[in-house]
Amino acid sequence: MSARQEPQLESLIGRALIDRSFRDRLVADVRGTLAAENIVLSEATVTAIEEVARDPARLQGFSERFDGEFLKRAEYVG
Repeated sequence: MSARQEPQLESLIGRALIDRSFRDRLVADVRGTLAAENIVLSEATVTAIEEVARDPARLQGFSERFDGEFLKRAEYVG
């Protein structure tokens, strides 16, 4: 599934960048937050988000690192 086939991904990224409360919930519980918000993404994309959320070094500068280009990389798109 390509990023273009996951229209909710861009919305998720935008919201995570500008809404700190949402971002904090997403980082704390990726799958729970996605389910609560009715956001459906490929397993590969969810796994990529979880990997970022688990790695404090990657979370430093979160708004710069958690962007559409990062998650559109081939290894994160199922």
